[in-house]
Amino acid sequence: MREGICQPGLRPVKRDLRLLLMLLMAPFAEASQESLILFDVTIVAPVCVVNDNKPIDVNFGSDVKISHIGRGDYKLVPVTFSLKCERGGNYNLVVQGAGADFDSEVLATNTSDLGVEFIINNKRNPINRAVLFKYPSLPLIYARPVVSNVKRPLAGDFSATASLQVIYD
Repeated sequence: MREGICQPGLRPVKRDLRLLLMLLMAPFAEASQESLILFDVTIVAPVCVVNDNKPIDVNFGSDVKISHIGRGDYKLVPVTFSLKCERGGNYNLVVQGAGADFDSEVLATNTSDLGVEFIINNKRNPINRAVLFKYPSLPLIYARPVVSNVKRPLAGDFSATASLQVIYD
């Protein structure tokens, strides 16, 4: 199509764009004495230290009976940790880790068909899912071993690794 010629009912875009630019620039043409000031603002979330930067050990003991796992609160143990934040407010707590093959919502262990389930504030909480809390109050965290419904794990020691992350909301 040639410039200035368009389909019926449509106006030439080039002319409208020039008019729009002239209208937008008009207020600036008379305000040549004003200055534009730009601010660079960085908002920093408060710093929190979990457990004095030390590992949090959760020990289920040496007498875990595979046949008892999954029965009520068997081997439900508290996850004890400290938290120091620069200021109070709303935070999110996340237990981060790899999900078990048999249930992606529980933490995988080095033993297939065995995982660790987390109970936070009396509710089952899938790993990698945030729980909101208001600092300085801390959420109550418990852990317990869970097994696959398909296959029972072999007897022996097991371990798992997760990270406890606290995020300012």
